[in-house]
Amino acid sequence: MREKAKDIELIHVVSKEAYLAALIYDLVKIPYSPATSIPHILYASCLGPLLYAAYLIEKGSLWNEVFVTLVGAAQSRQSSIEAIIDKLRAANIHEWSKIKPILSGIAKRVDILYQQKRRDIVNYIEKVFGFEKFFEKLYIIYGFNPLPSMSLGSMLYFDDRNVIVSVYVNEVHKETHVLDLVIHELLHGLIRLNNIELGHEVEELLIDVAAPDGYLSELLGLTDKASIGLDEVLYFRQRTEQYRRLFDLLVEYYKSKAYERINIIEWLKREVELD
Repeated sequence: MREKAKDIELIHVVSKEAYLAALIYDLVKIPYSPATSIPHILYASCLGPLLYAAYLIEKGSLWNEVFVTLVGAAQSRQSSIEAIIDKLRAANIHEWSKIKPILSGIAKRVDILYQQKRRDIVNYIEKVFGFEKFFEKLYIIYGFNPLPSMSLGSMLYFDDRNVIVSVYVNEVHKETHVLDLVIHELLHGLIRLNNIELGHEVEELLIDVAAPDGYLSELLGLTDKASIGLDEVLYFRQRTEQYRRLFDLLVEYYKSKAYERINIIEWLKREVELD
């Protein structure tokens, strides 16, 4: 039987509740977030309603259920999830009536671009990384970033068929950059889906060199020339020389077009001892 061609369907989610769920996930999960060091102080501020929702989710270990429900991937809704969604619905986002059309416009432009590059994206990711498994659906939760020069994202959830990511952007960001950022988070999900163990720092370095503004981005035509630099990816302070060498090896992989004969995971394993 002929193998079915790999493909990923994009589903765009512009929703206040989904945006807030993604936001509080970062708030309590990112190690350098102030919510992980002074949550009791932030709770008494305007963040109280969101941190209470986070409390309910954390207490019940309900992150997965919340996300699949909010993006429409769940078959049914639990009463405990409904209570959390009610909390999110009641929370306020400053100027949401102005932000929502901006995010919807970005989502529409990203979708048009993705349809143009859909096959190239899957084909190059498969060629470069050697993934055997791909998600069927990629859900993108759009959030607002009030700093025009910054764009952020997170990989929030994955299972055998679906992956959910968030991106925080604004109208200054071109759709090429937003899709590039989505690909960065998608790669995190695909590494987990394919049970590839690299260690957190090596995984981040591998994906940072790829996208956004990296060498995979260049292959996909999402940037004219890869502009990722050593200082941008070596934010790790330990074993700097090891990662400096890894960075050089990864750049050489793309520049020599080694992806035409071997995937980057196998290539790295031949060159260095990954731990």
